Amino acid sequence: MQIQEIMTPKVLTIELTTPLAEIVVLMRKNNFSSLPVVDHEHHLMGIVRQENLISHDTDLHLPSYIEFLEALPVEGDARKEISQAIKSVTQMPAAMLMEKEIAVVNPETDVRVVAAIFTEQHINSIPVVDEKNCLKGLVCRGDLLSLIGGHRQSLAKKSKNDKINTIGYKILKL
Repeated sequence: MQIQEIMTPKVLTIELTTPLAEIVVLMRKNNFSSLPVVDHEHHLMGIVRQENLISHDTDLHLPSYIEFLEALPVEGDARKEISQAIKSVTQMPAAMLMEKEIAVVNPETDVRVVAAIFTEQHINSIPVVDEKNCLKGLVCRGDLLSLIGGHRQSLAKKSKNDKINTIGYKILKL
């Protein structure tokens, strides 16, 4: 079975300039764990995952940093500086937060290859792109889980000796 049969073709995307505050709202409102970043021609530029927002940098945990700044007992000019620092963090663009080295697949990639990528990469979603790197959809772990019920027989028909089409899997360095 090919990934195009189970992927989500219409994907909510963000731009390089989308600020952190907006990304968080979009993720929470839509219950998404990631958002692809695209240019005006719909070329994939990267992906912002929840993990990027929670621990963007090994030395900086963004939610903790913001809470720390807000909790500081200061007044006057110092409070204004802290407010500016918080605003600066929440306006950080997707370009600074996104992953640029990501696994992508093409629509013809076998679902078993995608399952292996999820396991190996410890990720929850993979962009589906065409040969020009244009975003065609997104496949999530939930898409694979939906196969367990209704399509279990079609997957079971595949023999263990069947060759898996690994064409269409690559790591992009954007």
